[in-house]
Amino acid sequence: MKLTYKFWLLFIIITCFAFLMFPVFKVTEEQAIQMVKDEYEDVHYGPIIISSVNQKGAYYEIKWTRESNCEGGTVKIHILTRQLEAEHRIC
Repeated sequence: MKLTYKFWLLFIIITCFAFLMFPVFKVTEEQAIQMVKDEYEDVHYGPIIISSVNQKGAYYEIKWTRESNCEGGTVKIHILTRQLEAEHRIC
């Protein structure tokens, strides 16, 4: 019985310490938009236009277009891991 109590107490202390040392930072909508702009805006082809931003579960889904070369796409950004999934098209 004592071992179980000590185990759980140690587990709680380690878990709390881990959350204090490594806090989870969620991506905000503005950060997600900036990530897409950083990835796709180009000096040669010009700026992109963000047409929509939706939060679907743990992802932001951002649709964008660029009129100068008839280009566009959809980017999904995971809110916690910042992982990008992209679909890209050129007319």
